[in-house]
Amino acid sequence: MRYLSILILLFSQISCETSQENYQISIKRLICKKSQTLLQDEHIKQIWNLHSIDTTDIKIFKGCFLKAKENVFFISIGGNAGASSGSANRLNLIAHYNDSLIVDYGEQGALPDTILDFNNDGIDDFYFEFGSAWMGSCNNNYIIKSYANKFEHILFQRYDESVIDCGGFLEELYKYKDTLSTTRKFKFIDLDNDKKIEIIMFTDYEIYNGGKSEQEILASIKTSRTIDTIKINKINAR
Repeated sequence: MRYLSILILLFSQISCETSQENYQISIKRLICKKSQTLLQDEHIKQIWNLHSIDTTDIKIFKGCFLKAKENVFFISIGGNAGASSGSANRLNLIAHYNDSLIVDYGEQGALPDTILDFNNDGIDDFYFEFGSAWMGSCNNNYIIKSYANKFEHILFQRYDESVIDCGGFLEELYKYKDTLSTTRKFKFIDLDNDKKIEIIMFTDYEIYNGGKSEQEILASIKTSRTIDTIKINKINAR
């Protein structure tokens, strides 16, 4: 298992207007300029309600994100977005530097939790966890993406949903054996030493089991767990 956690630049407490002149500040200015341009481009469907960026929160990782054996940068910039986006409130870019900063792919998203080559194709993949709340429901999204060949490829995706402590009224909406909450946890491990990462997924379910008041419903909930093993296949290049 190869964990890629090479954080090569971390800018903090610096604005785009700073007068300091050095290499890092020059790169940061390029990032700020490119980011503002992308944010104003209404044709980028991957950015849906990110309305501003925080130029004091820029993180840059280096890895083979587009092609095997070709290092580029993954840039994640903090921002502000609509409430329904939850923690998917950052501008994420894949870019390379060749006399200037060239953006190969951009989207609204979250900061990656793990960067791994899950399927041993030589291209580093991204695992994200992000949550949101909407209409009395809390949601968590777990997703593995590849940006191979400058396209987004969804390699794995699961959702959690909970109506417990999320603003809904349990006693009015749910019936016997309805699922009130799902919660997932993951382990990433190469089980058979083939340099491909298996996902061990633990899913806990909380099931409605009777009761008239919310207190009675919560006291009588039944819980169960499933365990699944999932392998990520190589993607089909476009």
